[in-house]
Amino acid sequence: MFLGPGPGPTCTNPKAFSPVLDKHLPLDATADVIAKLTLTSGQISRANRSMQRIVRHAWTRQRILKGRIGYDEFADTVAARDWARLFEACALIELGRSHEAVAFILSAQAHRTPDQSRTHDDSH
Repeated sequence: MFLGPGPGPTCTNPKAFSPVLDKHLPLDATADVIAKLTLTSGQISRANRSMQRIVRHAWTRQRILKGRIGYDEFADTVAARDWARLFEACALIELGRSHEAVAFILSAQAHRTPDQSRTHDDSH
């Protein structure tokens, strides 16, 4: 069914709603997070939107500091594991578990190799 604004049929059954995930999210890791945290469709959608806003904010900052690069090109440079980690952190926050989300992100940052810590423009 059509799930969007404008004329046409709409889906009124929330259980039939299937959220659209960002194309950069690795499906296996995302499915594991969804199952582990038993997320609802609404929680998945909100976590996905939060994750996308964070990446868009990072792109905006990168663009201001280092020149013009398109969002899609920037998003393509973010590692799949980082998309998955960010989705999990956003899902934890969505569940009201912000302390766990902070600990999760800090742990992920502490275990990054120098190669993983480089920004897009540093890798050239």
